Amino acid sequence: MSAVGRTTSASLVGRATSAVGRAALAKEIQSEVEKLQRVRQNCITKQKNFEKSAAEIKTHTSELKGKLSKMFSERRKKLDEDEKCALRLIDEHEHSLLSGIRDSSETFHSMAEQIRLVDEEAQNLMQEDSISFIQKSMELLSKVVETQKLIFPDPPEPALNLSNLPQLKKLMEESEMSYSTTDELGQIHDWMESTCGKGPAEPAIIAHIQSKPSSLLLQTRELSWLTLDPNTASKNLVLSVDLRSVRYSEKEQHYPSNPQRFQTYSQILCSQSFYCGHHSWAVETGGSWWGIGIAYKNIQKTGSNSDLRRTSKAWCLYQGINVLRACHNSKHTLVPLKSFIEKIQVHLNYDAGTLAFYQVTDTLTHLHTFKTIFTQPVYPAFCCENNTWLQLLN
Repeated sequence: MSAVGRTTSASLVGRATSAVGRAALAKEIQSEVEKLQRVRQNCITKQKNFEKSAAEIKTHTSELKGKLSKMFSERRKKLDEDEKCALRLIDEHEHSLLSGIRDSSETFHSMAEQIRLVDEEAQNLMQEDSISFIQKSMELLSKVVETQKLIFPDPPEPALNLSNLPQLKKLMEESEMSYSTTDELGQIHDWMESTCGKGPAEPAIIAHIQSKPSSLLLQTRELSWLTLDPNTASKNLVLSVDLRSVRYSEKEQHYPSNPQRFQTYSQILCSQSFYCGHHSWAVETGGSWWGIGIAYKNIQKTGSNSDLRRTSKAWCLYQGINVLRACHNSKHTLVPLKSFIEKIQVHLNYDAGTLAFYQVTDTLTHLHTFKTIFTQPVYPAFCCENNTWLQLLN
């Protein structure tokens, strides 16, 4: 042992031999041990935090995978529906073309047969005696002249021109819109990497991971950004600049005359139509006199048959003061009203022929479902009366 070591040991032993020195040394040791215990506790706490973060990441990853699987499942379902709609539109176009060609073919066949009969009659007449020939010649000449006056119709162009199908083009555009969320999926991927690679998950990142799939699902289901059609608006309706809300006004607006404009009732249609598949939209309500529903484009615009409640060309949920009714073709079904309605969700399944209405609060409360067979494209339709307003939310 070195001289310094021997001196230090001797010093410690000397200190320990006295009561005061022993107490001081014990206190010093205790202080150092407590420091180590605090370090140990900090290590245990950090370890638990990492274990908690790992558990949260596993939970949120599992939820994310479930939601994304559901989203892609709905996309596949939507794609299948779009395919069926597109094939049906092409089949209808083909049927229309072939029907026109068949009608024209039958017309030409009939005309050719008529000419053949006149020619055959002329040939037979040439074989008859002079007296019979003279008697029948004037009648035959008259038939020949009349046959020459036959008008040959212009046959339809026998070509499948898909550019003449705006509904098909619109369907394909909407189908492409459902795949517009690639960037957001990339962001979720980045968030997952940052969460898994940098220790405990930040609350903001976890919130993003939890919330983003829901918004993606919403975009997948709610493809239709509806806008109101100003050409159909009653002159007692005032539209917002973005064509997303409408309110009633006693003062008539200076709208130009238009055969598509509602004249008798303060009603309006949307610019967009639906002709297949599933669709959903929400409407916020203000006031006590409103109607929300769908209608065919050729609904009358004036007279009692233009009323969404009384025509066979519209299906409507209509509220008066403390009274809610489901209306179609003058048939009114009373709907129990439990509380004041501030928001309505509309679900349309065109192919199944159902139109369902729900009251939106913290939950969805079913109000009424129409069941029918749609024969034309349908347009979201609205009515505002007595200082009421409506606003499209999606």
